[in-house]
Amino acid sequence: MQSTTERGRPLEVATKLYLEKQGFTAYLWHEWASQKGLSLQDTGIDLVAQKNGEIYAVQCKNWDIEVSWRDLRTSRGKK
Repeated sequence: MQSTTERGRPLEVATKLYLEKQGFTAYLWHEWASQKGLSLQDTGIDLVAQKNGEIYAVQCKNWDIEVSWRDLRTSRGKK
């Protein structure tokens, strides 16, 4: 049985390719962290994207349900 990391990797790679097609420079978290000398520990960030001098942290979710902005918050249990 695959871990959640193994199941999520194809979505992360697909998202990276999509962002690149949209004109972003995109890195998987471990690529970005390695280049910047940051910890490779899971921080909840799956990708880092750059465009027009702006940097974006991206979290990929492979859910088969409708997702609201509230679902995307870090602290799901807090209101």
